[in-house]
Amino acid sequence: MEGEPMSQRPSHRRGPRLYPELPSGEVEIPAPPPPPGGTQMQLLPVLLPGALAVGMLVATVAFMRTNQPAIALFSFGFMAVNSVASLVSYVSQKRTHRRQMAARELKYQALLAARRSALAAEREKQRQASLAVDPDPGECLQRVLRLDSRLWERSPDDADWLALRLGLGRQPFRVQVKVPPRNEAQDVDPLLAAAQALGQEFAQVAEVPILLPLGQAGVAGLVGRRSLVLETVRALCLQLATQHAPDEVRIVAIYPPDEAPLWEWLRWLPHTWSEGRRRRYLACDRDSAHALLAGLYDLLSRRRLAVEGDGHARPLPGLVFILGDPALAQNEPILPLLVRGGAALGAHTIITADDVPALPKGCQAVVQLGEQQGTLTVGGQVGAQITFSPDRPSLELAERLARAMAPIRTAQAAPRDIPATVPLLELLGVERVEELDVRARWASARPFRSLAVPIGRRVGGEPVVLDLHETGHGPHGLVAGTTGSGKSELLISLIASLAANYHPHEVVFVLIDYKGGGMANAVLDLPHLVGVITNLQGNLAARALAAIRSESQRRQTLLAQAGVNHIDAYLERMRQGSVREPLPHLVIIADEFAELATEQPDFMKELISAVRVGRSLGLHLILATQKPAGVVNEEIWSNARFRICLRVERPEDSQDVLKRPDAAGLPGRGRAYLQVGLNEVFEQFQAAWGGAPYTPGGGAAGDPLEIVEVALDGSRRALRLSPQPLAIAAPPRQLEVLVRYLRDQAQAAGIARLRGPWLPPLPESVTLAEVAPAPCWDGQTWQPARAWLEPVVGMVDDPAQQHQGPLALTLGREGHLAIYGEPMSGKTTFLEALVVSLAQAHSPADVHLYLLDCGGRQLGLFAALPHVGAVIMAEEAERVQRLLRYLQRELAARKDLLARAGAASLADYRRSGQGSLPAIVVMLDNYAGLATAYPDAEDALAEVAREGGNLGVHLVLTAGSPSMVRSRISNNINLAVTLSLADRGEYSSAVGPTGGLEPARLAGRGLVKGKPPLEFQAALPAAGATGAERSAALRALCEQMGRAWTGPRPKPIQRLPDVIPLCDLLPSGDAWPEPPYTSLAVPTGLTVDDLEPWAIDLAEGPHFLIAGPVQSGKTTFLQTWLLALAERLPRARLQLYLVDWRRAG
Repeated sequence: MEGEPMSQRPSHRRGPRLYPELPSGEVEIPAPPPPPGGTQMQLLPVLLPGALAVGMLVATVAFMRTNQPAIALFSFGFMAVNSVASLVSYVSQKRTHRRQMAARELKYQALLAARRSALAAEREKQRQASLAVDPDPGECLQRVLRLDSRLWERSPDDADWLALRLGLGRQPFRVQVKVPPRNEAQDVDPLLAAAQALGQEFAQVAEVPILLPLGQAGVAGLVGRRSLVLETVRALCLQLATQHAPDEVRIVAIYPPDEAPLWEWLRWLPHTWSEGRRRRYLACDRDSAHALLAGLYDLLSRRRLAVEGDGHARPLPGLVFILGDPALAQNEPILPLLVRGGAALGAHTIITADDVPALPKGCQAVVQLGEQQGTLTVGGQVGAQITFSPDRPSLELAERLARAMAPIRTAQAAPRDIPATVPLLELLGVERVEELDVRARWASARPFRSLAVPIGRRVGGEPVVLDLHETGHGPHGLVAGTTGSGKSELLISLIASLAANYHPHEVVFVLIDYKGGGMANAVLDLPHLVGVITNLQGNLAARALAAIRSESQRRQTLLAQAGVNHIDAYLERMRQGSVREPLPHLVIIADEFAELATEQPDFMKELISAVRVGRSLGLHLILATQKPAGVVNEEIWSNARFRICLRVERPEDSQDVLKRPDAAGLPGRGRAYLQVGLNEVFEQFQAAWGGAPYTPGGGAAGDPLEIVEVALDGSRRALRLSPQPLAIAAPPRQLEVLVRYLRDQAQAAGIARLRGPWLPPLPESVTLAEVAPAPCWDGQTWQPARAWLEPVVGMVDDPAQQHQGPLALTLGREGHLAIYGEPMSGKTTFLEALVVSLAQAHSPADVHLYLLDCGGRQLGLFAALPHVGAVIMAEEAERVQRLLRYLQRELAARKDLLARAGAASLADYRRSGQGSLPAIVVMLDNYAGLATAYPDAEDALAEVAREGGNLGVHLVLTAGSPSMVRSRISNNINLAVTLSLADRGEYSSAVGPTGGLEPARLAGRGLVKGKPPLEFQAALPAAGATGAERSAALRALCEQMGRAWTGPRPKPIQRLPDVIPLCDLLPSGDAWPEPPYTSLAVPTGLTVDDLEPWAIDLAEGPHFLIAGPVQSGKTTFLQTWLLALAERLPRARLQLYLVDWRRAG
């Protein structure tokens, strides 16, 4: 029949599946009415009073010995009449009670009979419905012969997919019979017992199909006598073939050769053919089984790659392996794959064996077959065994059904259902990505009118279109779906569809992927993607919000500059060329926003508020979540004009999204409801899937010709093989190919990716060379400074202005700088970068540096720098005091100099051209250490802080926190930066109100004072993988600068030497200055305060007294003075007369 024309073969059009109505609900059996009320008279109480009265009368007569028998007779008669009346009343009440009890029983039994009749009808209705859904083998044959509409009616999304009838047994009655409870304290009521017996009678339904849940179990075992097992296998195959279409289920049978006549009827079933009907999935010997299973192993391996890479719904067609001879598959690699995870790959297995121990451990369902009945055990729950009478179709019936089904083909008509999968490229109408011609698509799109793109297919295979434009379904939306529902795939397909249809300068995306980049990773190369946020911890949330607000303001500004008030008009003008700055629709997609709303509620509130008012600005927000309950409030729901709900866990979740529970029962992955507005659109669809394999053309052109011999069972034996074996490799996914194609097309067209609304977070480490502009130091000399005392020390982040750039400190204008930070936060490294930045931007003639190291003794490496006058350690008390005195004198001298020059500041003085007085920068590492060791130093530092800024004497200090610095110093410091602090409350004290902004706890990460404060990353002073490498680089730089500078250096701050050679004090030759010395003044030593030459002037005498104890140096001093005078004055002006009483020298 393979050679028959298609037109001569019977075709079967699969219609919509109609389920028979099943009974449901509950039937309540009322409690029997209480027995008739009233006191029931007993016989003994009736007779006893009369008997007692007679006895008393006899006793009275006897004792009284009365002679009045009339009185006695009268009394006896009265008592007799009274006793008879009581007896008559007793008999009457007894008869009445019997009649009432009989009437009660009759009425209640009638009620039970009516309930029994109704329940029997419902039970029969259930039985007939069950038989209609799962017919016996004879009915299966009839459905094939008459091409019944119920033939192949089951689909992969049906709940009873791969649920196969084993036979008939008992199942729970779907109608719940509620019987009145029994009161243990009361006597047994026969009517109550009858009601309870009725409930037991209708607890189950007999003679209904018992199903093997192969779809759920994955692997099932059949054990018993071989003939019984083969009959059950035959019954299961008939059910498979009748209920499931051959393009959705394939049967793979491996059986022993000696049983071939009992299995060969399977060859007529269309379900045993491979794709393209190239071979049948039948094997009865080891060689054919190996060939068959090896090919299927490759198929399942490719499926596993696809599932692991995408986690998509069950692959189709499903494969049902029937291992009639497991020994033939014993050493095949496919066997453990089938047993341990085949169901996830669309492969289910039935294994036959003689007894249960012979079955593999992975069997989740076991069928044990006996002569009269069988038992089904699912999941190993022996106590939950189901007993049934097996179906035992004959071999003749099976072959007749298979032969009748062999020529039937599925009618090629529009799909009756929603497609199970919708490959992305098929939805876009192409087979190869090149057929998209995206440049033409981009050029022809009209984003100022519509943003419509296909996102899936509805019933009949028609495309479902979503329009994000505010005149369509937008601008904002909500997407919900539980784990495994396909929510991320839907979002990715939406992004890809928009990217394929709209220009990268007209639609862009920002992804807030709170799961950590899973969704974003799939589309990172798209030219439309301008931002990804995967972390909103710390201040990143506030940073992102500031960027969104800034983006909104930027868009308003662009619209105003273009003279329009809506993005549609702007885009039209951009197309016309009247505006050049791109202003695309910005689609912000926030995945897992439920977690985001829980952990960052303020961010979510501000995000929704910022975007809600951005309709005219082209801002779109799509919120996606797994668990909508509790987070989809009325504000979110009302602002989301379109809502897409995939499968959710509970009806309440669906209710929160759609205001109806429908999505809780959605089958499969990617199935969803689209709702627009108040049900303006409400339809179910299958979302596009970008994970489908990319196999354009179905194969490569020019494949080598193969000549094969076709055997009776459909297998093929190659007579001439391809010269090269075909490589088995998983094809790329459609989404991957599409993203690469869009990227390449944008690059080829010179379309640059636009800047996103926010820049990436600050790097965790950056070097000074990476952030600072080209230094004035060129490696040999210094060029004039570009900016006066504005050292670059790091990278600053300003999300409100959408800017990241060098952090330049305006030290020349602001005067002084405070650097706060807890231990190990990077304060000293900050100072090192400051030193290098100043040294590279200014020559030693312009900036003098004095470094006070009261911290980790790391500043000593700058001693060779020509800008540095001194590096002083905390324990060098003499030098510390000398430096402070020098600064005080310098302040006084500069104050006088600037006053004479009429300059308000050093900058004014330098601009006036009256001189080139250098700036002095004093850097103090660890203010607390100096203040503790030298309490008096605070006075000098306070004076520098108060007066030094305008005079060009600048103070830079580090401290653990603002509270450690005295207010009389800190109040005069305008520049401040803070690295991480131990007390979070001190950030505002350090740099001003932060609005909750805090630096990340990274070395060198901090906030710089401003309105508002901004976050920065301090630069490393030099490149190097380790601190040792960076220190070596700094030493080399200092030595290089030292060799290059030949001019005067800053005044050194030295220790007072123990011995001062006179020659070091005296000028050489004619270099004696007139001022400050008079003609009779000569230097004889150094002052202790500043190590300046100390001179004695003879004119100040004429008499002098040199006093001191023995060995104090009086004679040496006198000799030094005389020698200096002799060097200073010629003999004509100086005559010396020496009187040495001791003749000591």
